Parts: sequence; structure tokens; C-alpha cells
Amino acid sequence: MEEALAWRDRYFEYLQYEKRYSAHTLTAYKNDLEQFFDFCDVRRYDPLQCDYRRVRQWLVSLPESGMTARTVNRKITTLRGFYRFLLRRGAVRANPMEKSSLMKTGRRLPTVVAADRLRELFLRDAGTLDFAELRDLLLVETLYFTGMRCAELIGLDETDVDLKQLTVRVTGKRDKQRLIPLSPSFARRLGDYLQQKRQQSFAFECDAFFVLDSGKRLYAEKVYRVCRDLLYNVTMQDKRSPHVLRHSFATHMLENHAALDAIKTLLGHAGLAATQVYTHNSLQTIKSVYKQAHPRA
Repeated sequence: MEEALAWRDRYFEYLQYEKRYSAHTLTAYKNDLEQFFDFCDVRRYDPLQCDYRRVRQWLVSLPESGMTARTVNRKITTLRGFYRFLLRRGAVRANPMEKSSLMKTGRRLPTVVAADRLRELFLRDAGTLDFAELRDLLLVETLYFTGMRCAELIGLDETDVDLKQLTVRVTGKRDKQRLIPLSPSFARRLGDYLQQKRQQSFAFECDAFFVLDSGKRLYAEKVYRVCRDLLYNVTMQDKRSPHVLRHSFATHMLENHAALDAIKTLLGHAGLAATQVYTHNSLQTIKSVYKQAHPRA
């Protein structure tokens, strides 16, 4: 088992430094492999000697424990990548995941917040807010106006935001960068935030654009908490996360006739397949409008 653990650590280093996976993805992969290694340890299996029959024993136990097909599929993907890595480096003679197949899942449409509800949230007068209130509001507004991911927002530095050129430079997955335009009115709101930030008494410990009350860089749990709290005021839906704002950005762009390829670029997607899911949300809106407006619908 010690040799297998050493290979597992090397695999994590490969994902982090060569593949440049995000911290969120790395955490998910680590959890998946740790669960598999625990399973092997209980049964005294050597992960380097496992055949598909033994791996399948673990996989079939997951749905029985109540795990969703989507989560099981991620664990299958994790094991596929791990054993491919081992095979290429000669640590195993055969890939036990070579014949594995993913479970069937129903299509899950992105959750969005209605545009008019978000507009109501952003109508608050910035001049009446203290620093923390303004930061929280601008944090949510930035996620929606740019469509960036939570990790991208956390990594945003002051030098990434150009209020004169009305652009923000976003560093996405695998350090790929993209430029997202800003509207003049939104840029002014960001400027108001920076002005208040300069007036705070905390010592700046980083170059982050959005900071905590202490002056330190944001962390994911804080961003999620702010999104849940502020979106609670405008929607009754259970999902109120940073990604819901990203979904809302893409869906509302599409509903206002933005080209799919342009949305793909703004979101930082590698291909159109990931972006096309938003066409289904748009189709649902079109169907609703049709049923309300057409005399024979």
C-alpha cells in the first residue's frame, strides 16, 4: 500500500503542477481517491494490483449508499485518470478502468435568477452603504455582470481591473486569461468601491481586488455565504450560489440574442458543448412566451 500511496501523491502533483487543475477540482479528486484507497485498505487490496472486478465492487456500492449518478461518474473519471497515469509510467501493467462506462444521468438544466429580480437587487444606492455592504453587493454584481467563476473572482487583483479601458482580465482554469468588457455605469460602481477601500484602516496584505474586512483576500466560503444572503432577498429558490449567477449571466445574454460563440468566450469555456446547455433554458423561456402570446397555443 505504501507504494500505491506514493504514486497517488505523485498523481496529485501531476494534476496540480502539470495539468494546473483548480484547487476545487484537486480537492474533489483527492477525496475520490482517498475513498477508493480506504475501500482497498479495508479489503486488503493493493490499488496497484486491482483488476476491474475489484474496482467495480467499490463502484457498485456507491449508488447503494445513496450517491447520485453524477457523483459516481466523477469518481469513475477520477479512477480513469489515475490508472492512465499509472499505466503511462509503468506502475501497472493494465488499466482496470479501460472497459468502464459512466452511469446514465438525466439532463440537469442550470438554475438561474430572473433578470428583473437581480435588477431589483442592484438598484441599491451605493452611497448609503458602508464598506462591507458595498463590497458584498459589488461581489455579487461582479459575478453576474462578468459571468466569472468563484475561484476567478477570488483571484482577481486590482491590476486586473482597468476602469479606463472598461475591461477586466480574468485568469481561468489552467491559467488561461480572457478579457471581459465592463459597462461605464458598472465601472463607476467599482470605482466607488475602490475609493472606499482606500479609506479603510486595515493594512493591505495582498493585491486582491475584493478583500475581507481585515484586508486579506476572499475565500470561497465567504463568497458563497454572501451570495446566499443577498440572493435570499430576491429569490425563493434553494440554490443561491456564485455559479447560479454565472448561469444567469449566460442565460440572460442568450435570451437577448448574444451569439453562442461570444458567450463561450466570455465564460472561458474550452468548447461549445459546455455552453450549449444554456440554449435549453432559453428554449424554456421561448415556450413559455409562446404559450402566453399565441392565440392557438
